[in-house]
Amino acid sequence: NNADAGRGGADGPTRIVNADGTLRQLRDDVVTSDYDSPKLSGKLTWDPAGDRILNLNGHYQRIYERFRENSQRATPGRPAELQTIRQRENRWNYEIGGDYTFPLAGGTFKGIGLRRQSHEPLSVKVISQLADGSPATGDRFAQVGDTAETVARGEFNWTMLGGDWQVAGEAAFNSLDNVASLATLAPDGTFVDVPFPDGSGGVSEDRYEGSLSFGRTLTPKLSFQLNLAAEHSTIVQSGPNGLERSFLRPKGKLALAWKPSADLDLAFSVQRRVLQLSFYDFLARAFLDDDNQNSGNNDLRPRQDWSFEGELNKSLGPWGKTQLQVIYRDVQDFVDIVPVGNGGESVGNIPKAWAAAVISTSTLTFDPVGLKGVRLDGTILFQTSRLTDPFTGERRQWSGFGARQVNLDLRHDIPRSQWAWGAGANHFYPLARFRSNQSDRNWEGPWFASLFIEHKDVLGMTVSARASNLLGARQYRDRVVYTGRRDTSAVDFAELRSRRIGPIFTFTMRGNF
Repeated sequence: NNADAGRGGADGPTRIVNADGTLRQLRDDVVTSDYDSPKLSGKLTWDPAGDRILNLNGHYQRIYERFRENSQRATPGRPAELQTIRQRENRWNYEIGGDYTFPLAGGTFKGIGLRRQSHEPLSVKVISQLADGSPATGDRFAQVGDTAETVARGEFNWTMLGGDWQVAGEAAFNSLDNVASLATLAPDGTFVDVPFPDGSGGVSEDRYEGSLSFGRTLTPKLSFQLNLAAEHSTIVQSGPNGLERSFLRPKGKLALAWKPSADLDLAFSVQRRVLQLSFYDFLARAFLDDDNQNSGNNDLRPRQDWSFEGELNKSLGPWGKTQLQVIYRDVQDFVDIVPVGNGGESVGNIPKAWAAAVISTSTLTFDPVGLKGVRLDGTILFQTSRLTDPFTGERRQWSGFGARQVNLDLRHDIPRSQWAWGAGANHFYPLARFRSNQSDRNWEGPWFASLFIEHKDVLGMTVSARASNLLGARQYRDRVVYTGRRDTSAVDFAELRSRRIGPIFTFTMRGNF
């Protein structure tokens, strides 16, 4: 499978303007990217007579990612400049897992095991060359991360007191070993390493979880499920300023489901969640293209939240179905960029935050009006959030939060034929991201539109061709950079980008053998 493969490109102007709006620099950028992720996977099931079943599965994947940017820059009073960015990743990962279910003590027991590992090298080079022939300048950031996870889980299920019970235990062992380097370009064209000790190190976590679940039907139309759990984890960071910490956190979920009629069901749940961390966030990282850097932070804690969710599902009969979801999350230890040390910044925690969302998902069929085989799938999302900015103390939304999203897909399977065609449109509006000295909003749009045609039997395969970005969506960026921290400094400059993406053509073949 290589379904996630992609090619990308964009070009166009970027203007750097001073605080008073005068032009500081004009850039003409050309970017291209290539991504391939071929994966070989397989599954083996053994299902003999009786109540025993064994599943084994695994995959091996390679990931090849390239990003290139050439930026011609004109600055008043300076020679013309060419800046190039080259990013390269050649990763691999594998996963092996399985489960075995068998009868035990009047119930059933399922044993689950998983092992995954990945090798993740990354290299980023930024080089600037002036037209006057002076030596080029530049920087290089590189890291090689090796991650691993081993999980063992057991689940015992039985029936008692008119309901279904489960007791489960899980042990998970996660690790990251990372070696990072930072270098600057010397006049002779070689890269010379500079000190970057906080970028290298190791992070490991031993996590244990136990849970008890009970669910039953209260009435023919009302049921509930209760899950009580606790998680104990020990996080150890090696390298500079290494630290070992242990946490014991409660988890759980209460869910109610009500089906007042055959075509309507409602559900409500309240859940205590503990999310997982990216171990890379503990370590320092350089972002050379924007001249930013994260310091290391060995005090990073996983995000926790109370999640309240309501869901309504309504059948529309021959017209299709619709779903409405309402979500509210009360968050502790929200993960964002925060101040650390003496004027530094890093991925860290904000004590309190919240977010709310409304999601509408519908499938409409048009058979009742004689349009056989025509279907419209649509999803509309609106959400908002709040937290206290750790640098300014002001209330704002989450960094990069998606304020709204619309996805529409129309498909017509032509009756009594192997042909289908359709169209799609989507819109996504993300908010700005924040650092100590800047706000940065990146987005593409406002709308992407596409058309496709498909044949379902070409030598046993489904073949489709798609043309996308028919409305000319562009790649935008509005970045405002201050002379110091945003709460105490004046605006230094703004970066205003508008790049042409152009049309996108995709041809796919898929099948089973």
